[in-house]
Amino acid sequence: MVTVREFIEMLQEFPPDTPLILSTDAEGNELRMVNGVGARYVEALEHRFMEAIDEEELDDYDSWVLTTEVW
Repeated sequence: MVTVREFIEMLQEFPPDTPLILSTDAEGNELRMVNGVGARYVEALEHRFMEAIDEEELDDYDSWVLTTEVW
């Protein structure tokens, strides 16, 4: 798992105008452009397929995690 702090440190190695793309794995499969970044609440951190929680429904959950979402 990479935190926002760690990601910012990694990005410092690249020129600021470098396009940012996503891959599903380290081999470079399923490449796609990054279009935005936002916040997302999830019930638990999972490797894949996390369920999003609407901010208005947070009181309905015993625990949740605020994450940074990249799309």
